[in-house]
Amino acid sequence: MKIQRSRPVVQRLAELFDIKRANDIINMELFSLTEGSITVLEEPDRLESYVEWLMTKPKVSALFRDRQAAYIYTFVRSMLQSVGRRLDSDLLEAIMIRIANEGRVFSKADLADDPYYKNIVLPEKLSGSFKLGSQHYDSYELAAYDVYGFDRKRFLMLPRLCYFSERFDYPSISEKRGEGFVTWMSVTPNEIFTMRKHIEAASGRVLTLGCGMGYYAYLVSNKENVESVTIIEREQSVIELFTENILPQFEHMDKIKLIKADAFDYINTISDGEFDCCFADIWVGAMDTETYCRLKAACCRFRKMKMSYWIEEAFIFNFRGYLFLALLEHQAKQSGMPFDKSALPELPGEYTKRYYEELVRKIDIRLPDDIENTLRPENILKAINKIKL
Repeated sequence: MKIQRSRPVVQRLAELFDIKRANDIINMELFSLTEGSITVLEEPDRLESYVEWLMTKPKVSALFRDRQAAYIYTFVRSMLQSVGRRLDSDLLEAIMIRIANEGRVFSKADLADDPYYKNIVLPEKLSGSFKLGSQHYDSYELAAYDVYGFDRKRFLMLPRLCYFSERFDYPSISEKRGEGFVTWMSVTPNEIFTMRKHIEAASGRVLTLGCGMGYYAYLVSNKENVESVTIIEREQSVIELFTENILPQFEHMDKIKLIKADAFDYINTISDGEFDCCFADIWVGAMDTETYCRLKAACCRFRKMKMSYWIEEAFIFNFRGYLFLALLEHQAKQSGMPFDKSALPELPGEYTKRYYEELVRKIDIRLPDDIENTLRPENILKAINKIKL
């Protein structure tokens, strides 16, 4: 890593750190509201009246993308009262308005035309230790409908939040744990939005690593330009639930081939060009960076087969955080300032560490703009794609 020690570079790094600190505080609070617990607005009438008042203020209403953004702003702002005491109010407002402009308010009708929701009916039944059926979002329950967005101007990671104006049911499979059941797989709006670009890109002979509840396989198999869909799944229980309850409802079952195998074992057996594209979805969520990195390394040999990775943006954001802290540590060493080593990320595994070390080794910052270019998600992804482990 090389960083030019100059006042403009030091100043810009400090500015970006202040923005990131505020951004991280807000995002951690919002993560706890959408993932850690069920957050439901208890007084929706007050939300309606406050938004009506906001929209009468031209200077305020002009800040929002549309009326939906004003609803999201009011909803989320009411949940983050404690954050306001820890952050500069102007910066807090700037971040909250940008988060609001990424938000959505859904009704049932907004997703009624999704082919999977329309055509795949999961029977309400018990199957061994699994319960098939549905779960739901309550009206005015806060959720994340997509991966983070990125504001290039303010250099912010923006959670994409939503709520439904009415109860919304979605298909799910739960597993018995102790005395109750825990969600094992589901097809939420988040699943739909995070897979859209991958479904649009699929064509020809498609390979998909991971079966889940078959959302990707179903949508892709319905495309005229898709010749076949080969699903790799290692869990026998997933295969049985899918083949018995979901696959028979596919309009194009003839396109589907299901193989019981480990994704890493299988990917090493195929030749480049055997499939036209491959979609990988073998991780639980955004914290499983190591599995993503391991698969990324295994697939770097492919040139003819186009690879796509579910929620790859989230893993790139993880690396962005790792690199930011590496820059701060380096700057502290150059300045002779103390640096809390506990602030450095605990990398989750060997492959993540190797990618991280390669990214850090190639950092070369001479001007303030180089800091932003180094930390832009698209540039981090380009750099990772060039690394061969």
